[in-house]
Amino acid sequence: MSVASKARGSVAALQALTHFATHPREMVHFATHRREMMDVYHEYPEKFVYEFPVVDFRELLEPEQRRSSLQLDFEPDLYGDVSWQELVVLSSLVAHYKPKRLFEIGTFMGKTTMHLAANSPPDAKVYTLDLPQENFEEIKKNLATYDESLVVDGRKPVGFHYRRSPWANKIEQLFANSMAFDESKYAGQMDFVFVDADHYYPSVVNDTRKAMAMLSRKPGSMVLWHDLGPKTDVERGIIDVVGKQGVFKIKNTKLGICRV
Repeated sequence: MSVASKARGSVAALQALTHFATHPREMVHFATHRREMMDVYHEYPEKFVYEFPVVDFRELLEPEQRRSSLQLDFEPDLYGDVSWQELVVLSSLVAHYKPKRLFEIGTFMGKTTMHLAANSPPDAKVYTLDLPQENFEEIKKNLATYDESLVVDGRKPVGFHYRRSPWANKIEQLFANSMAFDESKYAGQMDFVFVDADHYYPSVVNDTRKAMAMLSRKPGSMVLWHDLGPKTDVERGIIDVVGKQGVFKIKNTKLGICRV
């Protein structure tokens, strides 16, 4: 490395330290996402110690039903999206278990929402929850952990992908802060719940409690979480609400699953 390159690196490091010194919340986000990105960089090595056993998702499918046709749309991933591998897993589980009522906490741009609708039975209903878009800037001020990177870098409107799809009529968009959302209307009715909203401990605990309350107790019903990593708030929140029994981390993904 040249002297000039080292100098540029030192200047950049100094600028970063100065920035984080005056923006401490961003430093927390940076540290958290860097830890999670290291997991991605190493291609989800199973040598990382998870509190849950690791399972190949194909083991969750009946052997005679492991061949199935899926509806998949591999648009380029943006930060905040699930990966294409995770889309395959989610779509396969939906196609296999055929849930009639699905609930997603964290719509984002609706890519996952669209796949849940596309691979569920024709008469299925998908409910998806995201933050209200009216007075959005004001709402963000009250969310101490809101990740600003989720509203930049080309993010399109909430539900963008599913709204222009053939399955839009199967989806009902709900707007509320999940911390204040009243799930009682949906209690015990959902066959499939996917939690992918705020990944900080208080929100994970809140969303997990509500997901479990909404879950039906029919055989094959399940809750899945995104961004499950070792020693993360997602892992800790799941353990504190659900425990370790019956929860698995799906191999080669950042998905956790609990089945009835």
